[in-house]
Amino acid sequence: MTHNIKRNWFIYIFLVFITLVVYSRVVEFELLHFDDNTYVTDNPNIRQGITPAAIKWAVSGKYEANWIPLTWVSYMLDYQGYARSWPGFGPDEASVYHRTNLILHVLNTLLLFLVLGLLTGSRWKSTLAAAVFAVHPLHVESVAWVAERKDVLSTFFGFLTIAAYLRYLHRPSATRYLLMVLLYGLGLLSKPMLVSLPIALLLLDYWPLRRSSASADAAKALPARRLILEKAPLLLMAAASCVVTLYAQRAGGSVADLETFDLGVRAAVAAVASVAYLINMLWPSGLAFFYPHPGTTLPAWQVAGSALLLALGLLAAIRCARRRPYVTMGLLWYAVTLLPVIGLVQVGLQGMANRYTYLPLIGPFVILAWLVPDLLPSPRLRPILITAASCVILGMLFRTYVEVGYWRDSETLFKRAIAVTKRNTLAHYNLGVELQKQRNGIVQHFTQQLWFDESTKQYRTQQRRWPLSFVPFSNQEVQP
Repeated sequence: MTHNIKRNWFIYIFLVFITLVVYSRVVEFELLHFDDNTYVTDNPNIRQGITPAAIKWAVSGKYEANWIPLTWVSYMLDYQGYARSWPGFGPDEASVYHRTNLILHVLNTLLLFLVLGLLTGSRWKSTLAAAVFAVHPLHVESVAWVAERKDVLSTFFGFLTIAAYLRYLHRPSATRYLLMVLLYGLGLLSKPMLVSLPIALLLLDYWPLRRSSASADAAKALPARRLILEKAPLLLMAAASCVVTLYAQRAGGSVADLETFDLGVRAAVAAVASVAYLINMLWPSGLAFFYPHPGTTLPAWQVAGSALLLALGLLAAIRCARRRPYVTMGLLWYAVTLLPVIGLVQVGLQGMANRYTYLPLIGPFVILAWLVPDLLPSPRLRPILITAASCVILGMLFRTYVEVGYWRDSETLFKRAIAVTKRNTLAHYNLGVELQKQRNGIVQHFTQQLWFDESTKQYRTQQRRWPLSFVPFSNQEVQP
C-alpha cells in the first residue's frame, strides 16, 4: 500500500481540471424552488448562522423528515460566511452554497484516487476510476443541487473513514481506530446512507486488502468473525443511525406504508431501478431530477428481465471470486451501498433518483478500470486502451457539461424533466407554480406553513393536506 502524493501531482491537477471544466459554472446558478428553498432560503434556522439554538434544532431531526445535523451545520456556516462577508464568500448567496458543493466533489474525486492508490498500488487504473467518478453525468444531481449537499458531504467523510481504516491497518493503535470511528460518525451525521460502509470495509478486506479467508491468495487471512468484530463499533453506530433516521422520516410522514406500496411492488421497482442505474451508467441519456414511482404499472417483461440480469450479476460475482476478485467486490459494493435507498423502505414519491448512485457506482467504475486491461493485457494494445479511455472521458465531459446546464434555474430543470419522462405530474405542477410565481413576482409556499411557537421558543412546520389530484411542491412526500 504505497502511494506517493508528490510523484502523482500531475494526476491530481488533471482530476481537478476536468472536474472544474464541467462544474465550474454552477457557482453562477440560482437556488432552485425545489427543496433548495425549504432547506436554505426559507429555513429560519439556517439563516441564524451558528448559534446554540440552531445547533439544537439541527440535532432534533424534526425538519423535512431528515436527520442530517452536520449537513444543516454546513449550510449555517455558508450563510454565516456570506452574511458576515468573510473573505472568499462573495456577494451572491447562491454561489456560496454551490461553491461548497463543488469543492466537496473535487475533494471526493481526489480522495477516491488516493484511496484506490493506497488500496491497490495501481496508479493508472485508479486514475481512470477517479476520472469517471469526477465527470459522470449521473453525479450532476449530487453536485449541482444545493439540497443534495448531504451526498457530497457524507461521501467526503466516507472516503476519509476508509483512509483512516487503511492507516489503522498499517500501524494499529487505539488513537487511529478512534479517528476512524469519529470520521464515520461525522459521515452518518451528514447522511445516513453511509450505514452500509462497515459492510463495504469487509468487502475491501476481501479485495484488494486480501485479509479475508475467502480471498484466493490471502497472505494474512483472518477469520470472518474477527473481521466482523473489528467493525463492531461501526456496525452499532450504523444500527443506531437507522433507528434515528426511520423515526425522523416516520415523524415527518415520508415513509409510505404497505397499503400504498406492498412488498411485491417495492421489490419489482427495486429490481428495475437497480438495472436502470447501470444502464444509465453505460449510456446516460434522458436523465431527470425526478422519476415518478411507477406503482403497479411496470410491464412484467421489464421486471422479469431485470430480475434475470441481477441473477446473472450474482452468478458473475460468484464465478469471478477466484480469478478476478475485483469484479466480485465491485458488484457487491454496488448492491450493498445501494440497498439503503433502493426503495424497499419507500421514502418520498420517486421510483429512483440519480443522486442515489453517487457512492454505489464506485464499484462498477472499479470493475471497468481493472477488467478491460486484464482482458487486453498485451503491451501492443496499450495505446488503444489509452485512446479508448481518453475518448470515454471526453464523451462524459461533453455529456455532463450539457447536463449541468439543465440545473441553472427551476424553470429549465422542470421543463427538462417533462421532456424526458412520462406522466411526471410533479414536474408539470412545479413548472406551473414557477411560471405563476414569475408572473406574479412573489414567492409562494405550497408545502408547509411555518410559525414560531412561543411556548417552546422554536419554529414549527405543519404540512398542508392536498386533494388527490394535487402534488406537493417539495420533494418530501405529503399524505393526501
